[in-house]
Amino acid sequence: MTDINWTEAQEIARVQATQIAKRWPVVEVEDVEQEIVLWAAENINAWQGKTDAVKHGIFKKVATRYASGERTYQDMFTCQYWYTPEEVRAALRSLTEPPESFSHINSDSSPLLAKMDVERALKKIPDRYKKLMFEHIVLGRPFPSPGDKKATYRGVDILTSWINRHSAIETKTSRKGEDLLA
Repeated sequence: MTDINWTEAQEIARVQATQIAKRWPVVEVEDVEQEIVLWAAENINAWQGKTDAVKHGIFKKVATRYASGERTYQDMFTCQYWYTPEEVRAALRSLTEPPESFSHINSDSSPLLAKMDVERALKKIPDRYKKLMFEHIVLGRPFPSPGDKKATYRGVDILTSWINRHSAIETKTSRKGEDLLA
């Protein structure tokens, strides 16, 4: 077993932590760096003996995973409604309902808002997922393969995350421009 150059690993971790913290404002450089170093200590065989370029790539992936988790955690604790994947699937199924079926619902009703949120968010989802969700959730067709089922549910998860994140941005600022989360 060769000696591990922890100084070099710490420097690479610092570079990646700095880059990720610039792109993900929900994390601090020191926290990301600590997470990378902790991961590196627990997974020495995954990066030891690799080139610097590969180490940078591995540590960047670790940092991105950490930052993504922190953003999701923060999103969950904002003062906004948090959709579940089941609610998003129900809203997807409602897309085929004619507009008049919602005439009795006022504009603050959650089924109508969910439908509107889903319609807006679908523009941001890759076409492959949109097609699968339309085929299997909206139209109710059976899944031809386990891979299609998994990809469809992955699409719902992506859609749910996008809606929740987007709603958090909208909720953060009121109509008068006041910062509600400050």
